[in-house]
Amino acid sequence: MGLLRPVLGTLVPDAYTAEDGGIWVVTGPGWRGCSAGRTMYDIDYAAGVAEDLAGLRAFDLARILDEIEQQLTEQPTQETRNKKLLPGLKPPWDQELPVWELRAGEYRVFYDVDDAERLVTVRAIRRKPPHATTEEIL
Repeated sequence: MGLLRPVLGTLVPDAYTAEDGGIWVVTGPGWRGCSAGRTMYDIDYAAGVAEDLAGLRAFDLARILDEIEQQLTEQPTQETRNKKLLPGLKPPWDQELPVWELRAGEYRVFYDVDDAERLVTVRAIRRKPPHATTEEIL
């Protein structure tokens, strides 16, 4: 299946990297992902995200990271079927308001956007069971 790349202390097959040559590098208290070429927004991951992803199966991890790369690098504030604004949500972490949610299968990615810095900060990733509300999974 090709070479392996490290992601959060696990190995993910290269087949799961972005088509445009995406790379992941460690920075500061969290870690940051960026893509070569056409990226409009950088993706920054809060330190707690590593814990959120630690116990996931490789398939789920790859799917979530691919969704983040595909959905949040170009138009992170455009509402779609899988992205929505969460007005009035008071999450248990530090954030820049407003908070956004990205749906990646049965997982939800919570993020905020700094348009001036062209930066998306992923704050948390949670599994959302059927019939659970967003507030219940935080």
